[in-house]
Amino acid sequence: MATTVVGALLAPHPRGPQPSALGDFSVPTASEGRAIPVVFGTVKIAGGNTTWWGDLKTKAIKVGGGILSFGKTQTTGYRYFLGCQFMLCHGPVDAIVDIQADVKSVPRTLTTILNGNGTENYIQVNATGDKLFGGTGPGGGGGISGTINFYRGLDTQQPDDYLSAKQGRIVLDQSGIGYTFTGTGNGTMTAESAGTASLDETITITAVGIDTNPAHSTFQKMRFTVSGSVSGSHNNSVANAEGSNSCWADQAFSCSVINFTITTGSTQYANGDVFTVVTGHSHVAPAYRRLCYAVFKQLYVGTSNYLKPLAFVVRRCPDPLAQGAGIANISGDANPALAVYELLNNVDYGLGIPGARIDPVSFSAAAVTLAAEGLGVSMQFDTQASADQLIGEVLRHCDGLLYTDPATGLWTIVLARGGYDATLLPVLTVDNVLTTPDFSRGSWSETTNLVGIRFASRSNNFNDRLVKAYDAANISVTGEVRPQTIDFKGISSETAAALVAIRVLKTLTYPLSKIKLVANRTAWQFRPGGLFRFTWVPLGIINQVFRITRIAYGELTDGKISIDAVEDIFGINSVAFVAPPSSGWVNPVGAPVAPAAQELVELPYHFRQDGIHALALCVCTDTTTKGFEVWLDEGSGYFFSVEVAGVCPSGLLASSYLAGTPALDPTGFTLQLSGLVDVDLIDPVLASDVPQGKLLALIENEIVSIQTPTQNGDGTYTFAPVLRGVMDTIPVDHAAGARVWFFSEGSGLTKDAPYGSDGTITAKLLPQNLYGGFPLSSAGAVSLTTNSRWARPYPPSGLTMQAQSYAVRFSKVYGDLVLAWKSRNRLTQTAAGPLVAQDHADITPEAGTTYTVKITVGATLIRTVTGIAVGTYTYTGAQRAIDDADGTKTVTIQVFSNANSLDSFFPNSLAAVLMTGFGLDFGNYFGGVQN
Repeated sequence: MATTVVGALLAPHPRGPQPSALGDFSVPTASEGRAIPVVFGTVKIAGGNTTWWGDLKTKAIKVGGGILSFGKTQTTGYRYFLGCQFMLCHGPVDAIVDIQADVKSVPRTLTTILNGNGTENYIQVNATGDKLFGGTGPGGGGGISGTINFYRGLDTQQPDDYLSAKQGRIVLDQSGIGYTFTGTGNGTMTAESAGTASLDETITITAVGIDTNPAHSTFQKMRFTVSGSVSGSHNNSVANAEGSNSCWADQAFSCSVINFTITTGSTQYANGDVFTVVTGHSHVAPAYRRLCYAVFKQLYVGTSNYLKPLAFVVRRCPDPLAQGAGIANISGDANPALAVYELLNNVDYGLGIPGARIDPVSFSAAAVTLAAEGLGVSMQFDTQASADQLIGEVLRHCDGLLYTDPATGLWTIVLARGGYDATLLPVLTVDNVLTTPDFSRGSWSETTNLVGIRFASRSNNFNDRLVKAYDAANISVTGEVRPQTIDFKGISSETAAALVAIRVLKTLTYPLSKIKLVANRTAWQFRPGGLFRFTWVPLGIINQVFRITRIAYGELTDGKISIDAVEDIFGINSVAFVAPPSSGWVNPVGAPVAPAAQELVELPYHFRQDGIHALALCVCTDTTTKGFEVWLDEGSGYFFSVEVAGVCPSGLLASSYLAGTPALDPTGFTLQLSGLVDVDLIDPVLASDVPQGKLLALIENEIVSIQTPTQNGDGTYTFAPVLRGVMDTIPVDHAAGARVWFFSEGSGLTKDAPYGSDGTITAKLLPQNLYGGFPLSSAGAVSLTTNSRWARPYPPSGLTMQAQSYAVRFSKVYGDLVLAWKSRNRLTQTAAGPLVAQDHADITPEAGTTYTVKITVGATLIRTVTGIAVGTYTYTGAQRAIDDADGTKTVTIQVFSNANSLDSFFPNSLAAVLMTGFGLDFGNYFGGVQN
């Protein structure tokens, strides 16, 4: 069954947009034989079984109609309103957590609507997302708004009035010819006569609804005509609504008992008379008790003739043993033990086993243990399967075992857990084992030392994520990494997934032994999932702990009990093990080492135009490293995000690299011999590739584009020519030893999707090679606080002083300090493609761009000048004298661009300058100095 309503688009029409008719909505209907989902915990039901749809309404979207349009408007599209009924799952569910349309959460308010007796009938959802898909403007898809009746699947829920009115179900007059009722009336009269002697005869009719329960029947605008009698005929009989139940109205009323009175005529009546009552049609929808469903009451569904993909996030944590929400609800997940109990007991979708045949003590104890561990499940069973298959999947998630206890005859659950004292366990030896046991042990080559648990993360909108656990001891013994990924889709949190990963790793990381044996009746007390110690000297086994996987108690007369068991991982410490002999082979690929350097960089608009992104840079000195994994921590622990192929070449500046170079610097910079990593792998590019940014590097915060690496005779490398300060960066001074990252290769985004808002990104970068991955627990974290870099204007470029050419810099000036700069535009520069040099001519800036100048004297910010509209500014000697009377402090000036209320990510700066002249340090610089 499709999860969305698929629309059939109309062909283009020369008269403009036409509204879709009801038939143009091609919607999935109830598929015969489709299973109704059974849910536990918090799950997302992607669409429901669409059991009814209709009540379509369209409303034109018009533009125009202003003063100069002379009343004329243009229809640009249509808004669509549709009624639907979605059957979701078995109930009752505890709550509706979210409603999503096209993966977007529908804003809403909730109101509980009560029955007449004060119990809940349904939850009225008022959806207010009329602009969820962009509204009705150009390119918008409308939204979702209106009323949704959400029925949780209670035993007390009533038929939906909206569906009753729209579906037109018939209760009494299904054949269209009336219905016959037999009765004796109130037993107080035998005749009627006209006039003052007339007597009233009251007849009571009880109606039976579709679900055979009189309390659920509904009549709509009924009149009754009474005719026929075993005692004679009757003229002009009139049925009047009387009594406590009113059913004489234009709308449907819940009403099962109707009294009417015969008030005219003179016919003789007797006990046993038969009256024929002709009714109108009654509109009643089924109540769908114990089924959760949603009703869209002519909901606004957008401007397209199809529904966006719908999803309902519901929570259902059953508590059949009344242990309370603290046990049944494990952080939004269902308790697995209580879920198994319900599947055993439920008659609708379970095995229907009476509660008297289920051991409540074992289930309560298991539920308490699982709640303490924080191990719950969120599962949705939406395909046909036997109940024991559903139970088996729940037990797999919690590592449980279910069996019928032969002593009590009760269904019993047991969890495979440690925490026991092995010395207190019962013992089987040669004295009570009747035949030689069938014993085997797996090899180390059959073990796994790196386990990946794939689970559906609720915090990530139920998308799959992966948690890994590894065993360093097994890697040491086997000499290689043996990975295995296992699906646990019923796990919804990173914490629970980590718990399961450790538990599963324990069972896979050691070559556990298996045994089959036949014991005497001393093993009668053994149960599936139980533990025993086994000693068998001929096999060299002393006090080895086994957990029973299968037991057959045999016939009482033969005294034989057959047992299948596996070595219990929790009891390994009670037995001695001998490590396998060394093969003498040494893996030439060693374990990966920690990164030599790692960095996170927020990307400018030139790289990605869809939001906030971070780039991960990882430098590795290990020549076997083939790439690295990015693990993020967004508040709930680290999780795997992406894998990046390759690592970042890098080196350290051999000498300082100053800002005052030509925009396309022909000399470039040199990297010192120590600290070179993979620089020999960098290939030169063509001169025409430099503006295209084919070989990019990051020197501290400055992005540069490079053409050619040259290996010098001393082993160092020189890179030239260099296009300085590209994209949203500007040339700055770099000291010797500053790190250079060549990030055109061996770098990658921390995750594919943009971040929704600014914040701190925390990551661990784990190098990978053929041996395995660097351990997460040993890795150091790196952090970045973002600042919406992609949305900020590019800084002014080509900053000059004293009307000199670009890159001419004075350490001392006489008189005024005169600045000029070039304007830039992140939008048009990105659209044009090539990178722009610092001394490139003015580029028309973004609309509304101004400039801000910040002046620092010594170490103190003295002046901030905002709203500068042109690319020049003069800091006069008179201002300088006011700001620092003795004239001995240097001046630093920063120039920012400002657009959309945001400053540029970086300023263009003028390094410390000493302003001289009359009145400025008069004794030292009389007459002025400029050099």
